[in-house]
Amino acid sequence: MLQKQLGLTDDVTAQVKAIMTAGTAKMDALRADTTSAPEDRRTQMMAIRTDEQTKIKALLTPDQQTKYAEINSRQRGPRPGGGPPPDGAAPPPPPQL
Repeated sequence: MLQKQLGLTDDVTAQVKAIMTAGTAKMDALRADTTSAPEDRRTQMMAIRTDEQTKIKALLTPDQQTKYAEINSRQRGPRPGGGPPPDGAAPPPPPQL
C-alpha cells in the first residue's frame, strides 16, 4: 500500500518491509508475554511503533514524509475519550443552547 501511495522505489520498499516485519515480530512477542502488566506492554508497543515510524521516515524524501504523516493521521481516526485530534488542532466549540 505504501509503495503505491508514496511512490517508493523497490529498494526502499524492501527496507520498509524489513522494518515492519521486525516491528511485527516484536509486537507478537509482547502480546505473548503474560508476565508484564498490560499498561507496560502498551507503553512498549507504542515505543515499537514510534521507532518503526522514525526508521521509515528516515528512508523517505520530504514529500513522501508529508504524505506518510497524512496516511498515519487518517488511519488513527478520532481519539477515544474525546481527546484532541492527532494533528493538534483544537476541537470545535460546543453548540450553543
